Amino acid sequence: MKNNKANEMSDEEFYEELSRLRSQDERDFEMNMSVLKEKATQTKKKFLSLPPFEIKNQPNFRNANDLLEIYCDLMFFPDEDVFKKFEEFGYRKNQLTWFLHINQILEEIVRIETNGDIFVWRNKLIEAIRFYYICQANIDVHVWAGQYKEKKYQEKKGKNLKQESNSEIKKISLVHDMEKITKRMMYGDGVLKKINGTKDCFLAQVITEFTVLEKKLHFKKESLFKLIKGQKPKFFLSDIINNCFLSGKRKSEPDYFLSSLYNLFRIIIKTDLPDIEEIEDSGKYAGKSRQGWQAHEMRILIYKDSKKDFG
Repeated sequence: MKNNKANEMSDEEFYEELSRLRSQDERDFEMNMSVLKEKATQTKKKFLSLPPFEIKNQPNFRNANDLLEIYCDLMFFPDEDVFKKFEEFGYRKNQLTWFLHINQILEEIVRIETNGDIFVWRNKLIEAIRFYYICQANIDVHVWAGQYKEKKYQEKKGKNLKQESNSEIKKISLVHDMEKITKRMMYGDGVLKKINGTKDCFLAQVITEFTVLEKKLHFKKESLFKLIKGQKPKFFLSDIINNCFLSGKRKSEPDYFLSSLYNLFRIIIKTDLPDIEEIEDSGKYAGKSRQGWQAHEMRILIYKDSKKDFG
């Protein structure tokens, strides 16, 4: 619900519209989950019966993309059979970073909504997490398969000098390929057209997800492109907060609001946010409440500013 529209409504109209939107989000979520579950079931059945094929250092993208498509279909529905099958392809379990069972996300949503003062737009949240994971899995699989060379560089006097170096590895960027395929996908009237080719089909899938988030879910284009580039997801995470949660506590009690989202964000991004045991062992926030240090860590994660609030 856009702010200018909400400001023109009476309280009664506002809550009626909010109720309608919440009901629509629930329907969209249930439909989306039904589709994802059905696809995962079919993919798992085919995957478990699939003989292993060579992935690394192949002359084209086909094998890597085939495995990547399986990865993306199953990323919300992992189990030990899936992990063991990936191992047959040479992919160790600890390399399969971007698997997260949907039940873990749903459990966190229920916890966040328990007190009734934060509402989660479930379908938006699931779509956002899925897009984030597709981008990250795409980078991981293609680097692992040797399809993209790792660009190495050294910082010197504020300039990036391209040279062989072990000092830092720059994450690959698919933006150039994305821009080329986007132009090919669009007719003059802006209608998506069919794309052929294994690599191009996958990029077309990512662009379709991108379009949904940008136009339907109101995510910022610049934050989505930064995510696709392999950059830190702080801008994208800020968009998730602004678009996927509704609460009057955002401004009145920002520490409470941010702390309520802490565990969800920790399991989504896998790193960067410490668990309770790490904090207690370090003594970093001695004398501070859990709500206080969790809000602090959330601000640092997204804004690199411990005092900034989400508006």
